[in-house]
Amino acid sequence: MLSPEARSLYTDAVTPPANMAFDKAIGTTFSLDPSILLSIPAHLADLGADKGEDDISMWEGLDRHSKNISVYAQRARIQVPSLASQVYGLVESMIHEVDLPSQGQFHPKMWLIRFIDKVSRNRPYLRLVFLSRNLTKDRSWDISLKLEGRPGPRNIAQSKNLADFIATLPQMAKNPVPDSHKEQASELALEARRTKWKPPPEFKSASFSFFNGRARTWFPPKCDRLAVISPFCSERALEQLSNLTPNEGNVLISRPETLSKLNKRILERFQCYTLADAAEADDGAAMDDMEDLSSSDMLGLHAKIYIFERGSETDLVIGSANATNAALVQSVNVETIATLTGKKIDIGGIDDLLDSEGAGLGRYIAPYSPDDDTTEVDLELKGAEEALELARKELGRADLQLRCKKIRGKPEWNVKMEGAVPHVEGVREIRAWPLSSPGEHRIKINFGNQKVLHDFGRFSPAFVTALIVFELRSNLKVPPLRFVLNLPIDGVPENRSDEIFSSVVDSSEKFFRYLRILLQENDEIRYGQPNTNHNIESAMWERRMASGDGVLEELTRVYAYDQTPLGEVDKAVKRLEHSKKADDVLSPEFQELWETFRQALKKP
Repeated sequence: MLSPEARSLYTDAVTPPANMAFDKAIGTTFSLDPSILLSIPAHLADLGADKGEDDISMWEGLDRHSKNISVYAQRARIQVPSLASQVYGLVESMIHEVDLPSQGQFHPKMWLIRFIDKVSRNRPYLRLVFLSRNLTKDRSWDISLKLEGRPGPRNIAQSKNLADFIATLPQMAKNPVPDSHKEQASELALEARRTKWKPPPEFKSASFSFFNGRARTWFPPKCDRLAVISPFCSERALEQLSNLTPNEGNVLISRPETLSKLNKRILERFQCYTLADAAEADDGAAMDDMEDLSSSDMLGLHAKIYIFERGSETDLVIGSANATNAALVQSVNVETIATLTGKKIDIGGIDDLLDSEGAGLGRYIAPYSPDDDTTEVDLELKGAEEALELARKELGRADLQLRCKKIRGKPEWNVKMEGAVPHVEGVREIRAWPLSSPGEHRIKINFGNQKVLHDFGRFSPAFVTALIVFELRSNLKVPPLRFVLNLPIDGVPENRSDEIFSSVVDSSEKFFRYLRILLQENDEIRYGQPNTNHNIESAMWERRMASGDGVLEELTRVYAYDQTPLGEVDKAVKRLEHSKKADDVLSPEFQELWETFRQALKKP
């Protein structure tokens, strides 16, 4: 039923099937680490050759795929990467923050990815991924489900809820979504509506349900027995679940700190387990749901799974919904879940889940004992953390906007933030700075109900970004709370992308590495067989190119078979020709050689 030994990465979700290419994707997450989001286009750039992920492949992937990837995340839950980088300026267009009008959270974790045939560039193929993990670096115990299918000519009843959810995502965003991403959501929704998703082996059907913050399309079924796996739980939600069955033997697997807060009357309705110490030792878990505070390095369980035994059948429910009031009782959260149904004799049941010998979780869990959790809660510190969280929410809802203005006579832009920042009791200080820059642009934010201009200072075009870091400090000695907001921005320098490119490709060595990625893309498709250069060590290939050997050969080879990559090369050369480091990156010999190809490309 489950595969606890399996491990998967976010990049696995976007890796195309054989003979297919990535086309576009739409994803949802509660929290988001921009550095992990960067890894997705970098991974796509690295597919198909011995390239190795670095800043060059990251740029190539961003330049090609950022327009085709959109991610919707809870407002004020973008994490602060460990290192500042101007490249994050290219990520902002991919991120759309959601701030629900209710008290709920935007909590879904799902991806819909479209692939196309490499040769025909047609015949779309869709992949649907349901997860319990956020788009972060956390290594918690999570779960994922991958389904695939090809859109057909008719609508599929089981896919209606999925299509409706995808179509409404742009409407949930706090800030306006570009028309290209609106069209992307609409196109993917239409194709998902016509797709019959193939369930995993042994399961006979798959269906999808969504909670939109106001209503839900899924209600737990009456059953003979149930199992709940949820890191966060509330008594009302567990009571409603346990009322679905008149029988005993129901199972609850959660975190010890969660179970310790539950009424004994509720716990007695379940056989309660937690992860064993050995299982927790290797993995870190993400913050999540309404119950989370400021720590993002908790250990333990993060999967959300519900198992219902109904006569001869078993339902396996996977998704983002915790067994909490916000998700299952009040339904104020936005959540996504998938239900897989199969014969119990084929896929197993709750006893198989608890099995210690086969593919069950038995060897990873231990019976819960109330004495196991002896942690004392410091109510004063808890109150301070809650004050910071409240300030996070208020900042996320504040009407803040960035304004950029070019400084006369200089290649610099002044960046200011306009808006009112409400004061929250218990918060001593708020500082802010652009994610692209180190701490020298850090400024103190003034509280008040009136709009104020906060001046971040002067920036070169490459460092202008809409992603702003906020640091909140409490009156007590608790760690500061940091997060990022993706703010509306006016007056972005038109040459920002070119400046970022020239800051990344700042040497001849890096330029030839970038050239290699462009020229070797899809070689196997163009020539009917792998390019022999794939068998040459990467460093050897780049040394030949850097020394002048092989440049003419490579450019001529591509010109003869498929001139499309040369258009990308010309765009890169034009970007570098206008940069300050043009002479350091482009040798006179290469510029003379490329001018010959540039003229040849103009000929019909």
